Order: sequence, then C-alpha cells, then structure tokens
Amino acid sequence: MSRATINRIAVFSILLVIVFVSARRIYLNSQDQLYTVGQINRIISPSKGGLSAIFSYEIDNQEYSGTVKIYKYEDVAVSGAKFIASVPKGYSAAGIMLLDLPVPDGIEAPQDGWKKKPAFD
Repeated sequence: MSRATINRIAVFSILLVIVFVSARRIYLNSQDQLYTVGQINRIISPSKGGLSAIFSYEIDNQEYSGTVKIYKYEDVAVSGAKFIASVPKGYSAAGIMLLDLPVPDGIEAPQDGWKKKPAFD
C-alpha cells in the first residue's frame, strides 16, 4: 500500500470517529433527561486543551463520573463545587455537568433525580 493510501485511510478513520461521537452526543441530548447534583472532585490540566474537571454524580444509588472542560468557568469550577448534572434516561453513565447551573449548599437531589431541570434562587 502506498503512503498516500495509508494517509487517506487514517484521515477517513479519524473523520468516522468524529462523526460517530458527535452523532452519539446528539442522540443522547435528544433523550429525556434526569437531573441530579454533581460535584467536582478535582481540576486537571491535560497536555492539550486547557483545564478540565473530573466530576461525579449519583443516580439510583449508583455513582458515575465524567470530565468536562471548564473554560469560561475557571472562577467557579473548583474542587468541591456542585452543579446540576444532566443524565439521559437509560444512559446513566453519559451524564454531563452543567457548569452554568451551580447548586447551593444543602440541596440534595432525589435518589432517582429530578424530571425537570431545577431552578435555584
């Protein structure tokens, strides 16, 4: 196989992965969501891409974790901070942290999550 063919296969494979990941995220966002409280466990600085936060949340007595980029939220996205996590029904491990929705101290989510996005004053 020529070098040009290998390069085309590599580019095609990368594009295919990008399309798959994007389609999956669009699909998950289109599903009914549950909302719960997520907490930032620590801030990391990967070699590329800026700061990220490792967070965890609990739904139906099961703990899950994820990562989220914190650009534009560096001042509030600190270790121990709590935010709403949006979790697609049936895909509990695919939750995302909503950094624009901080959770006040003392608020706890129901065990199976809220069915509507909560608003705090």
